[in-house]
Amino acid sequence: MSNYHFEDNSKDFGATVRLDSLNETVRQQAGEDGTREFPPLKMRSRRTDAEEEPMDAAWEDTQEETGLLNRNFLKAALFVGLIVFVCIFVAAMVYMNRSVASSELPSGDLSDTTTLAQALEETEEGLAILLPVQAERVLSLYDIGKEEQMQLTVDLETKFLDETDAALSFSDFKAGDVVVYTLKGESQVLSSVAMAKQVWKKENVVGAAVDFSNKTLTLGEDLYRYEEDTYFVYQGKTVSPGDISATDTLTMFGQDHLILSLRVEQGHGYVYFKNRKMVENLQVLVDEEKAQLDMETGLMELGCGRHLLNISGDNIEEYMVYVNVDDKDRTTIDLAEATSKVEKGIVRLQVEPAGALVYVDGVEQPAGATELEIAAGSHKIEVFFEGYERWSQTVTVGKEPVELKVTMKKIAQEVPYVPKDVAQQEPTSGNCTVYSDPGWAKVYIDGAYVGVSPVMTRLPFGTYEITVEVDGLSSTEMVDVQGPDTRVTIHLEE
Repeated sequence: MSNYHFEDNSKDFGATVRLDSLNETVRQQAGEDGTREFPPLKMRSRRTDAEEEPMDAAWEDTQEETGLLNRNFLKAALFVGLIVFVCIFVAAMVYMNRSVASSELPSGDLSDTTTLAQALEETEEGLAILLPVQAERVLSLYDIGKEEQMQLTVDLETKFLDETDAALSFSDFKAGDVVVYTLKGESQVLSSVAMAKQVWKKENVVGAAVDFSNKTLTLGEDLYRYEEDTYFVYQGKTVSPGDISATDTLTMFGQDHLILSLRVEQGHGYVYFKNRKMVENLQVLVDEEKAQLDMETGLMELGCGRHLLNISGDNIEEYMVYVNVDDKDRTTIDLAEATSKVEKGIVRLQVEPAGALVYVDGVEQPAGATELEIAAGSHKIEVFFEGYERWSQTVTVGKEPVELKVTMKKIAQEVPYVPKDVAQQEPTSGNCTVYSDPGWAKVYIDGAYVGVSPVMTRLPFGTYEITVEVDGLSSTEMVDVQGPDTRVTIHLEE
């Protein structure tokens, strides 16, 4: 017993540092030369306490010291266990906060220069990027931590899960997704594949600018970086980051400021503007937003799909056109086919009486119009009002406004000649004046053409069928002529 050292059996005794004191006590009790014997340890019998033999005083002291050491050891073990528990709890809280923070998109500068492998040293094993499927029942993965590509088998028991551990189907996964995978034991058969929770994900973003030389990507005010291992994919094929355009629609995965994977959801094509130099101050709106046109090449880059273009310039009339942009394809718009913009001038009218009808080159203008905007050049202005003589004048319209003051004259009434010998006789005919709205209509009385309105003719008393026609419109009314002066206005409507 005196020659046994507890430290030699550390497998059975976890805290040997406490046993050194016990060994020293045993040595003191045994004597310096180690010759003192201890009475053997007796089994407790069924005898009464009075029958028990008294133990050696030295042995009792040793037992008391041993019990004290055991109690101190137990207290120390409990204290150390409490400290370990607190450390584990704090570490778990820090990891949870880190996971939540890492699921959000970062912002700021790129002061962290950690490499891709270093950024993933503390992540769980099996974090990988899905590669395009190459064979049936085989899933291609790039293990980020191991930095190697793997071909793993899928069987009927393989589980596919989303970020919330809800079940998905194999078709719900796309090349470029960042996943966590587990294997069945030491085999190459997948037990589960789940969307990674410890990475952030940004879906359907537009406007990313890639700096190929510095291996950075700017999205709004956020700056990211990528590495040689960052996976760029479009339509199941890897692409160069230099091919990424600001008009592409992207889905991105990453940790902190590091992009792990980037998938192009929708690519881009081009619109080519032919004869663009014929248009002064050419402006193009795409889907009602201003777009950038490279005047040197005539190319405008647009995301794939249907777009509405508003094209305008100082010397052309603004017009709209729809274009369908295909991936890396080019659609041509010939600006030589745009309608030239015609310079216009102003004609100001003062008409008495007010409310007269105004025509420009035979085209009726809005009722009561006092200011007309018409193309530059020579034009015939006509004014018509019922009961007044028609007024007309040809004017030349230019940069300076044309002022016209129109005072209309009433139509003079004809006094029929009556011979003296029949002066007392009752009249048998009268004048019939026909007006039309709009004016300048052809007038027919009982089918006979009599002129253009307003027109006056003398008719025997009676009822007549009067028809007016203009610009494909026609209207007929029955008019009763029974006096010396009958006037009628016939309105034409579409």
